[in-house]
Amino acid sequence: MKKHLSNVTRMEPEEVYDSITGVALALDLTARNVQDEAKRKGLPWTISKGFDTFMPISAMVSRDKFSTYKSNLQDIFRVKCSVNGELRQDGGTELMLHPFHKILQHISTMISLEPGDVILTGTPAGVGELKSGDRVHCELLQNNEKIADMDFECENRPGPYEFRET
Repeated sequence: MKKHLSNVTRMEPEEVYDSITGVALALDLTARNVQDEAKRKGLPWTISKGFDTFMPISAMVSRDKFSTYKSNLQDIFRVKCSVNGELRQDGGTELMLHPFHKILQHISTMISLEPGDVILTGTPAGVGELKSGDRVHCELLQNNEKIADMDFECENRPGPYEFRET
């Protein structure tokens, strides 16, 4: 976020540019086994997203990089993600169920958005399981030009939490 947003009841598409610092590529990973059990029990499943390394994020791309599109950012970004060289996700932001301005507007009615806050907006089709040793490569494209990417190998990492089905 570039500026404070709180309880915005109406936001237009062209206001998104003035509200953000930039964009980044992020993976919002989920431990499906933990999520499934929590859902079965009617419990919150926030813990399924909170493990170490579960949100890799690229460097921030300054909004200046796409200033010529500031009146309509919705149609210029594309996300690609490959696992072990196999393309799993490839989709543009124009396919999102909710446009950027509606997402910012909705969140701000419940949570004050502050400079530095990061908002994840969704994912293209193709979500799938990752295993230790998998090689993940993701790209964020602006009008088919790569503006951010990530490349990493998945690994098991010890942490303080141990999942046990009950």
